[in-house]
Amino acid sequence: MVSKPSSEVPRNLRVPRTDNSLLVEPGWKQLPGRITANQESLAAGKLLLLGKPEAELRQQARESLLQAAHQYLDSLGIPTESTPGQSPLFMGGHQPTLFHPGVWVKNFAIAELAKLTGGTAVNLVIDNDLAESTQFTYPDEGNSHLQYGHIDCGPEIEPQPWEELRVPSDVALETFSEQLGSSLEKWNVTPALQSVWAEACAKSSGNLNQAFTAARILMERNLGVQNLELPISWLSQDKSFLWFALHLLINIEPFRIAYNQQLAAYRQRNKIRNQQHPVPDLEVNGEWQEVPFWIWRKEETQRHHVWIKLTADQIILSDGKSELATLPHPKVTGPETVIAALTELDARNIRFRPRALTTTLYARLFLCDLFVHGIGGAKYDEVTDDLLREFYQQEPPTYLALSGTIWFPTGRNIDVTSEEIDSLKEKIRDLKYHPADHLSAAQQTSAQALLAEREHLLAEQNEYKSLNKSEKKQATEQNQHRFQRLKGIARELTILVEPEQARLKAELKRLESLWEERQVQVNREYPALFYPAEKLEAFMEQLRKEIRRGFSST
Repeated sequence: MVSKPSSEVPRNLRVPRTDNSLLVEPGWKQLPGRITANQESLAAGKLLLLGKPEAELRQQARESLLQAAHQYLDSLGIPTESTPGQSPLFMGGHQPTLFHPGVWVKNFAIAELAKLTGGTAVNLVIDNDLAESTQFTYPDEGNSHLQYGHIDCGPEIEPQPWEELRVPSDVALETFSEQLGSSLEKWNVTPALQSVWAEACAKSSGNLNQAFTAARILMERNLGVQNLELPISWLSQDKSFLWFALHLLINIEPFRIAYNQQLAAYRQRNKIRNQQHPVPDLEVNGEWQEVPFWIWRKEETQRHHVWIKLTADQIILSDGKSELATLPHPKVTGPETVIAALTELDARNIRFRPRALTTTLYARLFLCDLFVHGIGGAKYDEVTDDLLREFYQQEPPTYLALSGTIWFPTGRNIDVTSEEIDSLKEKIRDLKYHPADHLSAAQQTSAQALLAEREHLLAEQNEYKSLNKSEKKQATEQNQHRFQRLKGIARELTILVEPEQARLKAELKRLESLWEERQVQVNREYPALFYPAEKLEAFMEQLRKEIRRGFSST
């Protein structure tokens, strides 16, 4: 039974559009109480997973999370402050690309929340997601007009999981920062990337995802952020995660029913017809059941949905085409033996990774006291809320939705609105269909006879409308003649307003060109590390101050 289903009204989360703006839901003032409530709710859980109490699994999961996060940063050669695992634990996550400042604010928020509460902040590197492009956009200029520029970090890639993305040996990755700096010189901007890129490349081990991740972490260190980091590729090999995953595998039938029901409810609430959104339903094909994980072989570029076949003594894993692994059933051997077999998958070059909803299910139930989402994640996690209630019998902990916008400092201020353009289009349309309403005083005088004839014909037309059917039939020819004459008068009047029409169309073209430039000016999607460090630092300090004000008022 669902104890308290999600609201029938979808969450209304709007992207912040103005410069130096933030979206925060719930507000900072509410967070201290929400964090405490989350901790109490999680502590009250009585679920058993393969015979292990959820509180025990949660403790083990957090301990191994922190240990692995330290080991990961050590592998990059990035020092960390001592973190003995203080509570509360704050968490966010994103793909290891060069993302925009609106995503990056999550990392600064969890760092500040940990500082204020004496807790710990961990960022999940979602390296099991697809890298679809390593081309990035920046504001450029051509013929004194703002336009988009594009810069490539290496050659064009085939979409593939980030953890598999290697840098070709003949690519000089270090030159990317130099090329970027040259591209942004026109704005008198030194991109923040330049201060960390050489060191990040040295730490990348030929993996582009590690180069981007290291660059971000090094910049965060420069700005006072000491978050721990852990990629999903590392988390997926953790014993506690695999315990959670195994429980889900052997209970896939009730999980699938709950999963598909909550997806249907989400689509209904949000009036979504596309059955692939936010994610597709889990399916059944004979003895094979789909589970919410990815699987692929090392260095493959395509991820596959995981399918399993449960027998009395085995769990068979497939990618939908071929069987990749056979595990013993925990009822026969006990969970530990199966966990050991799952752990060996990576050594056999088989990647077993969670999908998005599965990741946040695990993170929110076992790893953290507050998860910080962007707008997209906050929307789809409405489904996670109901899955936690329905399948795990757990009132879901609150999560924070956070995003922000800063404009790139081009020094331009293009002031044009969509309302101005729409108003001008309406004037041009009205000029076309009602030219008589737009004549100047002089034009009205010169067209006096034409206008008088038009008024006379319109009066006749109104009289015609009042005739009965028989009278209208007799007046058909006269009505047709009147209609053609009115069209002729309209053409003559249109000639009179053609200069004004041409002027308005030229103005519309000018405004539309300005509008295109404005989109370049106010675009919030440029990578954060393309901005100057001082602009980023000022925005993040604004964020910190807002958080501190919220906490100090409680």
